[in-house]
Amino acid sequence: MKNKILILAILSVLVSSLFSAPMVPWAVEKVQPDGTKITVYLKGDERVNWMVSEDGYTLMYDSQNYVVYAQKDLKIKK
Repeated sequence: MKNKILILAILSVLVSSLFSAPMVPWAVEKVQPDGTKITVYLKGDERVNWMVSEDGYTLMYDSQNYVVYAQKDLKIKK
């Protein structure tokens, strides 16, 4: 009985991952808080997603909700 439940649980997890939907393959327009419109591409699916600029750079939101270029974290030496 325990084996059947385990197999059912594993199968349900595997099957649910088959239904993930990719982001739209075309450019979308985002409106910045100051009203400026920018064009971005959405990448990933509903679980993991990000934005890239028209020239291929990764974008993210800053603390004021503006879309900005992402920057790698600096490694701090101890």
